[in-house]
Amino acid sequence: MTDTSAVHIPYIKRPFLLLKDIFTPLSFVERFLLVSWLLVIALMPFDALLTSWAGSVFGHTLVVKSWKEILIALDTLVGSLYLYRRKLFKSFYTDKIVLLIVAYTLLNLLLWAALHPAPKAAIASLLMNVRYLVFLPFGWLLLTFVERKKLARLTLYVVLGCAVIVGLFALLEMTVLPKNFLTHFGYGFGQTVVSPYTTLNNNQAVIRLQSTLRGPNPFGAYLVIVTLLLAMLWRKRRKFFLSVLFAVSLVLLYKSYSRSAALGMAAAVAVYLWLSISNQRVRQWIFGIGAVIIAAGVVAVLILLPHSNFLQANILHARKNQTNINSTTAHFNAVTTTVKAISHKPLGYGPGSYGPGSFYSKVPQIPENYYLDIAAETGVLGLLLFLAINVLVARRLWFQHRQLWPRALLAVFVGMFVINLVLEGWSDDPTALLWWGLAGLWTAPVFVASPNKKTRRSLNTSNRR
Repeated sequence: MTDTSAVHIPYIKRPFLLLKDIFTPLSFVERFLLVSWLLVIALMPFDALLTSWAGSVFGHTLVVKSWKEILIALDTLVGSLYLYRRKLFKSFYTDKIVLLIVAYTLLNLLLWAALHPAPKAAIASLLMNVRYLVFLPFGWLLLTFVERKKLARLTLYVVLGCAVIVGLFALLEMTVLPKNFLTHFGYGFGQTVVSPYTTLNNNQAVIRLQSTLRGPNPFGAYLVIVTLLLAMLWRKRRKFFLSVLFAVSLVLLYKSYSRSAALGMAAAVAVYLWLSISNQRVRQWIFGIGAVIIAAGVVAVLILLPHSNFLQANILHARKNQTNINSTTAHFNAVTTTVKAISHKPLGYGPGSYGPGSFYSKVPQIPENYYLDIAAETGVLGLLLFLAINVLVARRLWFQHRQLWPRALLAVFVGMFVINLVLEGWSDDPTALLWWGLAGLWTAPVFVASPNKKTRRSLNTSNRR
């Protein structure tokens, strides 16, 4: 059934009317929780820009960078008290996913206490490992007092509205802005600051787009989420407009020269198309044709690669860096070194010993693979706990894959899995918090239901008693 209630409402006014409709019946605590969640979702694409600028102006950079972790921790405390008052605390904290998140967090803390890694590195890594997982059940909490359909629509307005700003900045970056423009906002060169620009193969004439994200690879991963949301909307209306946005996002992805994001995008789009087709015979035909095309493409690349400087630059990033090692070789060396380290100490080296958090230690160790990073820091047990969380979340999305939102999120999840095989994808907070925050709206346990007015009245009455 088509919703005709908003037919005569100007498009620009709909988000504000929806916001008013959602917020009017909420209590002060409920409004605080909802605003906090939307704030994190909205500001994540601009986190690098805002925190770099604020840190350069006001100092206390580490505290400024931790604003979302502080807010999420406060929300967790307030949300727990709210659930206790609503008699939902036990139901939430006995859910399998939450129990695994708690176990994974405790393991990180235990290894920190036992192995004594560098304090700053351990804190940074602990936050990177846990923050987005804790953000997942926050979405469940919101669904106890907001209808999912309304919240999802409002969130879509927020995410795509911010994505338009990010895209416009990337277009300016590609056309008119000088490459060092972001130095005016506190960007710089160093292990613990965000670089104002990144070149392709150390070629100063070829700048990789990063927009307001922390680099070209995080920007590419962010585009995977945005592009799949556009694909989700394409089936409904405004197909020409959405097709233009889809094409622009692909151009921006190419200009980021992110190989990991390109692979992730290909995987995500393929999975989304596959899930969108219900006819089994059509699926088989597409699978066969796709396999032939991929095989032919791989063979063609392997034949042309030794003779093509373009392919070597864009696929292998073949030009050597200051250490006389090209990017592909450096990735391979990092992976093999980390695998050897894990085999020597399968219980892990503690949070902050590997991954982006190790930049705050004396000897940074970047595995170039998020799953190896988790195994190196928290051991094989930590990796198993993390994979179990991922499997349960993906399983809940799979059971709803006939719906557009879960289908798109599941496709992005597969794309991010590919990205995490070659980079530290979930360590980047904009991508991680955005995806896991959205997934929280569609992975809630069965006891979580968006209450209607009658249910809210009964809950309020029981609370007063």
